[in-house]
Amino acid sequence: MKNTLGLLIQFLLLVRFVVGNTESFLLSVPYYFDINSHPQLLSEDDALNRHIATLNASHSLLENYPIESIETRHNGLNVSNIIAIRDYDSFSKPKKQLLVKLNNYGDTSFASRDLLYVKLCWPATFAFDFRVSHRFIAARDFLELGQAGDEDVLDMYVVVEYEFIGETSDASRYLSENDEVVFQLYVTKLPARWLPIPIELYGFVVYFVDVTILLVSLVVPWMYGYIFS
Repeated sequence: MKNTLGLLIQFLLLVRFVVGNTESFLLSVPYYFDINSHPQLLSEDDALNRHIATLNASHSLLENYPIESIETRHNGLNVSNIIAIRDYDSFSKPKKQLLVKLNNYGDTSFASRDLLYVKLCWPATFAFDFRVSHRFIAARDFLELGQAGDEDVLDMYVVVEYEFIGETSDASRYLSENDEVVFQLYVTKLPARWLPIPIELYGFVVYFVDVTILLVSLVVPWMYGYIFS
């Protein structure tokens, strides 16, 4: 029995190790933030494919990325949350940043005081260190990053920092000047500001509430009859 329990614990620890790492945070759209109009909807190509532009040696830019919500899931929009960045030099191990622009697609993706849930996932066996945060960047700031902007306006960006942290005794075999960095990024608008429940749990919560209401409607009359009969 003890051996079986020990094997089970080791298996669960192994599963936890190989499944992946996660970083997440809640981003509240500021009340006084002037959200830029973006009447175009997210194209099917941008929903499934990533078009990453290199700004300089340390920064790259992703201008279109899906923002999911209850509405987009009900509409059956197919999206990919996988981002692959190529040509990373694992010999020199540079620290790099990917800027992911948050567009207000169709002017309906988010509004002031909405909560956006940002989650970054990568395999636990992947020898990279990741950090995720957000920044408000004006078009003029891109002049320093190698890309000019047409207007001096602020936009919201998710910032993904990544750096190779692996060590090996055979660098020529395991390292490369053209490594690929792969991770998953989820940006979702939460259904309610007052109850920050991730979308992936929303269906379960609704189901749980419905079952609770059903049980209460059955149990309360029975208890009332049992007590007062």
